[in-house]
Amino acid sequence: STERLSDRSRNLTRRCLQELKKALESIAAMDKECLALARVHLDSMKSEILKVQHGLRAARGYRLAVEQYPRFLDVKR
Repeated sequence: STERLSDRSRNLTRRCLQELKKALESIAAMDKECLALARVHLDSMKSEILKVQHGLRAARGYRLAVEQYPRFLDVKR
């Protein structure tokens, strides 16, 4: 409790708390900006991955069907 502190100590404590509050508020603002940038990059990466996946699917669609022969263990005896 601050009642037992002298006026000088109480004022010093208040100033320190105000400075700490300012610092935490600026850190919170930077954190918010970083999260926004990270979301933009994440969305960009997701769209790039989807483009590549669609391209691979399209390319696979143009491949010639290769006849697969049964393997040794799959052949009925």
